[in-house]
Amino acid sequence: MNHLDEDDQPRSHGRGDLLVLELLHQPTGRLLGAPASVTRRDAANQTVLGEAPEILFGNGGERIRLRSPTGVVRFVLGNRKGALAMFGTESGSTVMTCNGIVDADDREIRFGGWVEVRSLLADGSEDVGGFHLDAERMRMKRNPETGEVERVFATTGARLRWRRIVAVAEDMTVDLLTNTCTIVDHLAAAQVRMPTGLWASCRRAEFNYLTYDAKAWHTLVAADRTRK
Repeated sequence: MNHLDEDDQPRSHGRGDLLVLELLHQPTGRLLGAPASVTRRDAANQTVLGEAPEILFGNGGERIRLRSPTGVVRFVLGNRKGALAMFGTESGSTVMTCNGIVDADDREIRFGGWVEVRSLLADGSEDVGGFHLDAERMRMKRNPETGEVERVFATTGARLRWRRIVAVAEDMTVDLLTNTCTIVDHLAAAQVRMPTGLWASCRRAEFNYLTYDAKAWHTLVAADRTRK
C-alpha cells in the first residue's frame, strides 16, 4: 500500500498479510498482519512507524488507527530535529507502546489505553537514562504544518522520569515549546523530585526540565535537601 504526495513520492507505505480497500472517494480500509506495519512521512520528512495486528486508515492515508485485540500496539516517531528530538539521544526517535487503540493524524496522536513512552538509542534499543513517561491515557498535540509534537497530555497515574527528575501525578502536561512540565492532583498527591534536591507533595507544580526552576501550590510536604 502506497500513498503518493505531490511529487509522486511515497508518503505512506504499509506492509501486511491482507489488505481490504474501499475506493469510493479517498482510499479507506484495513491492513492485517502479524503484525502489520505502516510507515508515514510527514510534511517535515519525519518518519512515523506503526505496528499492530490491525491498521485502519482513512482520508487517503492521512488518518491512521492501530488496533490490537489481545496485544500491544507499537508506535515510533522519528524526530532528529525539533522539540521532541530532545527526548532521544543520537537517534532522536521515540517509541510508544499502548495496550489499546492508537489514533494518529497530522494534528494529534491519541492513545486509548495504558501507554509507555521511551526514548531510543541509535541502535533502536531503549535509552535507560532517557525520557520515560507512563500513563493510563495520553494524547500528543502536533503542529499540523510540521508534524512536530508540541505538547503531551498524560492523565490517570502519570509517571515521568527524565533528566534526573521524577514526577507522579493524576494529570501531567509536558510543553515542549516552553520546556516546562505541569503536574496536578486535586488530592494533593502530586509529587516531584528535582536533581537540585527539591522534593514536594502538592496539588500543583510547574518546573522547567532544562533549568530545573520549579514552583508548587497547596504544598503538603516540601523539602530542600540541598540545605543542611
